[in-house]
Amino acid sequence: MQEEAGSHNEITDGFSRILFARASFLEGVARIFDFAGTLSEYNRSRTGEEADYQALLSDWLAVGDDIREASHLVAVGKSLL
Repeated sequence: MQEEAGSHNEITDGFSRILFARASFLEGVARIFDFAGTLSEYNRSRTGEEADYQALLSDWLAVGDDIREASHLVAVGKSLL
């Protein structure tokens, strides 16, 4: 199953899914024995600029989540370490 990069679900469901297509359960099982890496699929973008934009967006959304989580931990008095 291959999704177009940048769909709303990819951005909100997990930042690491931007570059890699989501595999089915059977594809995941098959990849256990795919020592040559021939089953790997990547999401495609229309342009290099679009791919860069999606990767940067994903990175900054992850940074924002980390800052929100750290702020919450500090607010409730927990250690960040």
